[in-house]
Amino acid sequence: MRIPLLILLLCLFTGCIPGSAENEPHPYRPIDLSVLEWFAVQKSEQTPFDHIPDNAKGNLHPPIALNRLFAAPPGERIVHFVIYCPFNATAHDLHEPALALHLPGVGNNWSVYLNGKLIHNDIHLNARGIPRIRRTRMRATVPIHPNDLREGENLLALHIVGEAPNEWITDDVPGLFFEQGFRIDRLIDLERYRSDSWEFALIVLFIGFGFYHLIIYFRRPQDSFNLYFSLFTLALFLYYFTRSRYLYNSIEDTEYITRTELFSLPFLTPLFLLFLDSYFRPDDYRPLWLKILMGVEAFFGVLFLITPFLYINVVYRVWLFLHLPLILILPPVYLTIVNLRRYRDALKMTLSVMVLYVTASWDMINAVFHIISMEPLFRYGFFIFALLPVVTMANRFVSAFNYLDRVNAELDRKNNALLELDRTKDIFLATTSHELRTPLHGIIGISQALKAYPTHNADPETIHQLDTIIQSAGRLTALVDEMLDISLIKTGRLKLEPHALRLKPIADQVIGILQHTVPPEGDLRLHNKIPTQLPAIHGDLDRVQQILINLTGNAIKFTRQGSVTLTAGVAGDMVEVCVADTGIGIPKHVQEKIFENFERGDHSIANRYGGTGLGLSIARDLVEKHGGAMRLESRPGEGSHFYFTLPISREDPIDLIATPPGAFERGTSAANAGLQFNQIPLVAQARERSVAAVLAVDDEPVNLQVISSLLKPAGYQVLEARNAQEALAHLEPEHHPDILLLDVMLPGMSGYEFCELVRQRYAPHELPILILTARGRIEDLVMGFQAGANDYLRKPFERMELLARVQTLLALKKATDEQQKLIALRKELNIAKQIQQSILPEIKQERNYLHIQPYYHPYDDIGGDFYEINFINANHTAIMIADVAGHGVPAALVAAMVKIAFWAAREYALEPPRFLEKMNELLRNQAGNQFVTASYVVLDYSRKMVRMASAGHVPVIIHHSDSDTIRQYKGRGRIIGWLNEINSEEIQVPVKNGDRLFLCTDGLLEIRNRDLNIVGESAFLDAIHKSKGAGPTDFNSILFKEMQASGVDLQKPFEDDLAYVAVHIKW
Repeated sequence: MRIPLLILLLCLFTGCIPGSAENEPHPYRPIDLSVLEWFAVQKSEQTPFDHIPDNAKGNLHPPIALNRLFAAPPGERIVHFVIYCPFNATAHDLHEPALALHLPGVGNNWSVYLNGKLIHNDIHLNARGIPRIRRTRMRATVPIHPNDLREGENLLALHIVGEAPNEWITDDVPGLFFEQGFRIDRLIDLERYRSDSWEFALIVLFIGFGFYHLIIYFRRPQDSFNLYFSLFTLALFLYYFTRSRYLYNSIEDTEYITRTELFSLPFLTPLFLLFLDSYFRPDDYRPLWLKILMGVEAFFGVLFLITPFLYINVVYRVWLFLHLPLILILPPVYLTIVNLRRYRDALKMTLSVMVLYVTASWDMINAVFHIISMEPLFRYGFFIFALLPVVTMANRFVSAFNYLDRVNAELDRKNNALLELDRTKDIFLATTSHELRTPLHGIIGISQALKAYPTHNADPETIHQLDTIIQSAGRLTALVDEMLDISLIKTGRLKLEPHALRLKPIADQVIGILQHTVPPEGDLRLHNKIPTQLPAIHGDLDRVQQILINLTGNAIKFTRQGSVTLTAGVAGDMVEVCVADTGIGIPKHVQEKIFENFERGDHSIANRYGGTGLGLSIARDLVEKHGGAMRLESRPGEGSHFYFTLPISREDPIDLIATPPGAFERGTSAANAGLQFNQIPLVAQARERSVAAVLAVDDEPVNLQVISSLLKPAGYQVLEARNAQEALAHLEPEHHPDILLLDVMLPGMSGYEFCELVRQRYAPHELPILILTARGRIEDLVMGFQAGANDYLRKPFERMELLARVQTLLALKKATDEQQKLIALRKELNIAKQIQQSILPEIKQERNYLHIQPYYHPYDDIGGDFYEINFINANHTAIMIADVAGHGVPAALVAAMVKIAFWAAREYALEPPRFLEKMNELLRNQAGNQFVTASYVVLDYSRKMVRMASAGHVPVIIHHSDSDTIRQYKGRGRIIGWLNEINSEEIQVPVKNGDRLFLCTDGLLEIRNRDLNIVGESAFLDAIHKSKGAGPTDFNSILFKEMQASGVDLQKPFEDDLAYVAVHIKW
């Protein structure tokens, strides 16, 4: 299958796909135009040529010149050459429909005559007879009409115009390139013969290989052989493209095409040798001889570009003369050496190169000695050569990828092993940290308890020893913290929780924390000069404080006198902070080393001042983690300035009062040298309140002892449990503690699981949980809050911090309980409000000759004023207004009872005194300590009269429209709800059409102005006067305008419920 496929491919490229016998025309034997039969004559003018001149007959011209390059300076003599070629044609030739003359190579200006007839003209001369266009054609095909042929002898004349050859150039006739290959053949056979498919395929192949390997080089610059092979193939592309018929047919003047073609030739051999050398010796330097060769070839390339075109053929021949021995010697010698040294792929590359070498050598020899007229073989050789290196390099890539896969698999295995070791290290660090923190927690806690609550009068020496114990344990705790920080930073597992932060308050806290570390014997002052107006920074509160503590603590350590000053300013989109001191300074050669882990500068300084050498390293890593940078300016004896930058935040800064849990514990442990807190008298505060029960759950007896020692003297009852089961026994609903202190690492059920279990029974506000643990990672904190914890405190902790956290959680619990009660009360108020709204009547504005307009405004959400209307029949309507003593829910409840009594006494609706007596009977001893006042009015339409009675209420006001007078009516009567009888009397007042009736409560009449004077009654009466003639709905706006005119502040709440009912009479 491979041989037929290869034949098919060759046929496709050469355009020689055989056809069937039916489709193929009968064979035709071409007419060979032998050069040996030609005659050449130099002419001075152009004339038709239909016979051979006498002076040319019998003169056999020497071998036709091969010069195809013409370029004479302006004014050079132009000559004409005529070449005569006699030939015989048969009758069969005359019957061929499509014949053509094939010229294998012709250049410059030329024309063809057949039997004296011009059949093709390509001569382009100006008025002075000098060629306007210089063209170089590699091949030419001239169609011949059968009528132009004669049976028997024919004469073909080729007229060529060009510059006269130089005397020292051996070529006699310019413009012919080959001595063989001139013939007359079928035009279809010539077209098939000169098919450009192969040429086009080679051009595409060259440029494809060139850019393919160039892309590979850009992806893998270390493989330089891809670059050289790419340049080599691109140079071949340039050479063949400039020789292609496409380009020659599209450009008239081919001088620059020829120059470009010749320019590409010198670079082929050095680029090819560079490719071989970089392929076999990728890691070595290129040899000197190869560099010299590259320089020489580049020199010739430049000559081809700048040499006058008349002499460029001389340069070409000199280059061929020098280059031919190189190409015959260098590649075989080099390939022999690489094969002897057994370089990888040497034999495969040698085979492919030999194909290229043989074809290129043949083309160069044929170009010099003109052995045969044929197309260059190099193109075919390169096709074979290009495939073999590509396959070889592809095999190398495949081998490299396979090796890479094996290496990656091995790396994955080793990475997994390293990850496992890393996890083991993390577990070790976490476990070690926890195990170290437990005894440290006990040492610090018990020492602080002994110091804070001495059982006897401790002498100063004992207090000093306790301080020494606390300081030493604090230093060890800080070392554990720093080791964990270094591990998290170097492994990239340190997570930040950035917020918008004000820098000045943080710096104030840092100075407050470190103030007690200042040596008492020196004169050192700490200053915070950070501007208040400084933009907020974007950072993690814990870590920003840790940076400031590390830098400020370091400055305090190396400064005995003077000051340590914190300043800051804006630098672009960053805030630059400076921690400056007046200490001993840092030498130049030490400044870079001090930021390395465990580096403490000179040994003498380290021995004198101590320290772990981690503080500055951690500070710089934390600054870079925030996206900033740190730098140092210092001179020995003049102090140091540490600068670092933090990004400016675009968000609103957080309030430090709401600082997240644990915000200052890291800074506290870092500032451990002699740190003491102010003693807040929490004990006295605790004893003033009831005793709170604290349940401490920890499997370490030492930790339980520490908690008891710190909390019991502060007035708390401490319950102890060593596991989850014991703790559950203390969580009965009737006797559960007020707060739970929970350790994370418990036997059996972990602290997180126990926290989740507690949250299934108690809400966070019912039983606050404070987690106490030696773990301090962000992941642990998040897990604690997700499990339901209220707060998180890292061991070892300070006594005052524990007391503050416990007290805060208990205060929040109490506030939440009060809030729950308030919510319940609000719900009751809403219900009462709904009840009150439901008992007030919905009044149609006009009914039974009346227009009724009520108004009600309670003092609080609900009130005790009440009104009701009873449309008894077509001639009678009853209206009652009542005022319950007090406000709020109690008054509203009594008002609801008044409504029930109103309708219960409706059988006496037409008798006002009897009606009020009945209501008193129903409400007596039912309103508790509260009482009710009321006015009851019956409007009699038939008698045009108002009948009314009062029970200790304010007067009823009637505006008589005809006389424009206002009168108040109040009969005798006692309050409802307290006495057996109220002794109410009836008052009857005739009314007319247009009169108005007003019932109100005392809250409206007793309104005070800004001077505390009672102005409500006068404002009410003035509003009645001024509302005469106004619409019924306008009275309310007129009333409040009068109140405002009387000095009443309507924006403030009123002191009592307000209610009135206005009735417009229309008989």
